[in-house]
Amino acid sequence: TFKAPGGVVLLVYSLVMTHTVDAIRSDVMNAGGDLPMVTDLSLCTSDLVSLCLRGQANGNVGAFQPISDENGDNIKLEWHEGLGVGMLSMDEYQTKIPLADALKSPKYPVWIMHGGDHFTVLWAEDLKMPNVDEESSGDGASFALLQWNGLPPNGPRLARLDIRAKEQAPPAPKKRKAPTQFEPVIGEIESIVQADPEMKKNMPNGWTTWRYEVQLAGEETKEEGTKYDPRPEGAVLPMTFDPRAHPAAGEEKKTWRCSACYSTRFKTMCFGMNELKDGEDDPKCENCGRPRSVTGHTIWLTYDELPDSWKRSADRQFAPKIVTVLRTKWPGCKVDMVDDENFGHGNWPSV
Repeated sequence: TFKAPGGVVLLVYSLVMTHTVDAIRSDVMNAGGDLPMVTDLSLCTSDLVSLCLRGQANGNVGAFQPISDENGDNIKLEWHEGLGVGMLSMDEYQTKIPLADALKSPKYPVWIMHGGDHFTVLWAEDLKMPNVDEESSGDGASFALLQWNGLPPNGPRLARLDIRAKEQAPPAPKKRKAPTQFEPVIGEIESIVQADPEMKKNMPNGWTTWRYEVQLAGEETKEEGTKYDPRPEGAVLPMTFDPRAHPAAGEEKKTWRCSACYSTRFKTMCFGMNELKDGEDDPKCENCGRPRSVTGHTIWLTYDELPDSWKRSADRQFAPKIVTVLRTKWPGCKVDMVDDENFGHGNWPSV
């Protein structure tokens, strides 16, 4: 039986033989995937997950077709319900494409959690679909989720997560417009370079209390040859910072980072670090030879000082991965881990 040792393998054999090898090969190729559905590293592909969930080995779990039309737009896809089980995935942040509506809001309050490396299972403790829109008031709707991870070394483990959410992700639009890129505003944040290493070490998982090294946009950080889209009339401009009002990140340790060199790091593999010598009012970058007043320098900002969009970026990069994945369904939700003998101690559950 499927519950006996080796039952999962038998289930996969049954699915393959029922759908047929030729049909599976056609499904995978039409979706732009690759065979086999279990890799040399024993990793399961989304094609196999799709076969289990809806009897079709089409691993495109996104809400849109991967190929754009003549206008650069991507047409919305429909995910056939199948078992009525959903999925939440870290891939949303990497591809910038939301998962299909039927996966984010399935028939049943059960989701496969995809953290990028493997799959776990999440479900509502009361077996009811959380209805944030109707229940939310003030602090939002509160509900509990259970997550099962059967894979060592972080499993087997059953974890309980208490969620407070004020909103849930809306359905994907009918079309995904081609992404736009506006010309940077001088002084706006271009990237988060890193979180303060000492704070990460001393306050693990306390990312909302850390400070962050950020790179600001300047004339020397703009990409040569880039064609920027026109900014809509009346659009709100991003928050800006004056680097002259902030000491260079690293000065307390006699270092500083050249913003101009950091902006070209992928071409040069130079990350712009410099030693700060005593008595230098306007030090020159050891890499590009230009003074700091021209190239700009990175600065420290606390989490609370970051604009809201960059708070969300810090959340995605530094929050426990399970929190990041849950926020694809419930944006900005507060997640508390139950820490006891029934649901595990210490570390956040893995996805």
